[in-house]
Amino acid sequence: MKKFICGTLFGILLAFAPFAYASGTLEMALFPVKLFVNGEQKELPPEQAILSHNGSTYVPLRFVSEALGAKVYYDGDQGSISISAAPFALMPKTYSYSTAPLNGDIQNRHVDRERFAEFLYNTLQKKPDWIRIARQTIDAGPLPTSVVFDGYMYHYFVDYTKSELDDRIIYSTSCNSLEAVKGEDGTSYRLTECRGKSKTVSLYITLED
Repeated sequence: MKKFICGTLFGILLAFAPFAYASGTLEMALFPVKLFVNGEQKELPPEQAILSHNGSTYVPLRFVSEALGAKVYYDGDQGSISISAAPFALMPKTYSYSTAPLNGDIQNRHVDRERFAEFLYNTLQKKPDWIRIARQTIDAGPLPTSVVFDGYMYHYFVDYTKSELDDRIIYSTSCNSLEAVKGEDGTSYRLTECRGKSKTVSLYITLED
């Protein structure tokens, strides 16, 4: 097997921008195997590889996570990596405003424009995608709110079990459209043509123009 020297292990395995890693270098071997995710063969991009070291196999984290429906975020300022599982996964028992960003969630009062813009772009392209919003409340803690786009419709979920409002309810509805509304404070976003009593659902996200 051809030997492979990687001075920055995470830079290769995670497909993130390079950052300093104090342990130096590792000698790893290319591991030419086929990769299957849920029974479907996946082809890695040419710049990524499956590696072997001391009997363990290393795969690109971002590639595999996204193939499983999860999202991966790297925060260079915090020196942290977050893997946010599919929106129906169990949430942490303690869900607070400080832990929400570490879970890869968007805070509606301090919106990560890049993540939200990516979601909007994918929906315009009819590409399935999802976001989870840590919706701020007055005194009941953040509400984990998920918006799942399946390529045709938007599915909206609010997990009240993580707040002090009602620890038994997970509210859900499905909507046909996502609409941007111009206002004095900026552009807000809402789901329209929804099922049930509420025909319109606000995402509680407003971006300053």
